[in-house]
Amino acid sequence: MEACLEFFQGSNTLIGTKRRIDGIALVATDVDWQHGAGLTVRGRGIDLLMAATGRGSACANLSGSGLATLESRC
Repeated sequence: MEACLEFFQGSNTLIGTKRRIDGIALVATDVDWQHGAGLTVRGRGIDLLMAATGRGSACANLSGSGLATLESRC
């Protein structure tokens, strides 16, 4: 999971993850991974990965001050 999160957090090719999570701090609650700064979104690694890659339905499993921003970008 951590390898997938690391790969996609810096990628804009096709999926646009880098732009989608810009200004948002992502914090995984089930693995040792976090990325970024700004408003925070917390949740399981798989849900962070799904939301960061544009699958908005995963946002239902996330929380934090940056959630509305992330949802608006999915």
